[in-house]
Amino acid sequence: MTTYIIRRLILAAIVLFLVSVFVFVAMRLLPGDPVLMYMSASSVQEITEEQLNMVRHEFGLDKTLPLQYLDWISGVLHGDLGTS
Repeated sequence: MTTYIIRRLILAAIVLFLVSVFVFVAMRLLPGDPVLMYMSASSVQEITEEQLNMVRHEFGLDKTLPLQYLDWISGVLHGDLGTS
């Protein structure tokens, strides 16, 4: 019985990892720039490229995808689910 529970816990951890990778990749494949969606429609036209890059740096979007995933998953594990 103990081996069954351990095996199921290991499989659950693998499934959770695969689902988290799938969700992360799916969110990154959505069309559009997340920074431009974050900004209001009126401010998008008057914002400069430097300001866009600054906001991308603030949200960590200037990092590579594996680093973004690690930041995201560490935030989720610490209970930081983002800004609502």
